Amino acid sequence: SLKESPDGILGVKDVPADMESAAHYYDLQQFNLLEVELRKAESKSAPASSRGFADAVRARVAESRMARRDQIDALSKTDPLQAYREAIAFAAAFPAAPERNAVNEMGQALVKQPVVKKEMEAEAFYQQMLVPELKKTTTLDRYVKNVQPLVDAYLKKYGATQYGAAVKNACEAHRAAVSSGNK
Repeated sequence: SLKESPDGILGVKDVPADMESAAHYYDLQQFNLLEVELRKAESKSAPASSRGFADAVRARVAESRMARRDQIDALSKTDPLQAYREAIAFAAAFPAAPERNAVNEMGQALVKQPVVKKEMEAEAFYQQMLVPELKKTTTLDRYVKNVQPLVDAYLKKYGATQYGAAVKNACEAHRAAVSSGNK
């Protein structure tokens, strides 16, 4: 990776000592914490090297946001479900980004597509109907009596979805845990 980016992922060869935390937060993609550090660097009392570093980081973050927006747009044409998930993650990671409105609009258009709509229904049903019962179930008898019929109905309707496959695995794991006496 050093051959591709000899100056690191930020593209900045020398990180000022007082900006090491900011570089670390960028590395971790912790943009809220990064913002706090960048504001410190932009104060009038901060050294010029720190202000320059903050400008470079802001430019890099803006560039990556725009590239991510374009990737989500391209993905929406080939894999609308994954594009929807990426749009949600983008909105959470960058709540005040200028690109947020465009990504939100993509997400709103994607959620109307049948494959995405079915996945959202699958998640909602799981959260509303299965999770409360799973939380109360600590024995195999209760699982068989109360949860298994819900799981069967759920899988009949949503078993073909990606979320349904994950729910099936989770419910099987819960059943195994309660049948062995472990919760």
